Amino acid sequence: MTVSNIYGQKSKYRITLELDVLDDFNPYQIDWDKVLDIQDNEEVQSVIEDLNIPVSW
Repeated sequence: MTVSNIYGQKSKYRITLELDVLDDFNPYQIDWDKVLDIQDNEEVQSVIEDLNIPVSW
């Protein structure tokens, strides 16, 4: 018996972008769902780190 998965299997990826941009760029305004054409049964999470702010522990 052949098993067919019409919807496909989910995969998980982590993609890292490092941007060197002018001051008028606002990464918090990017709609990643729209940019990546995320469907109803998919999900994207974004983490934005401001590398201009020094990390102190």
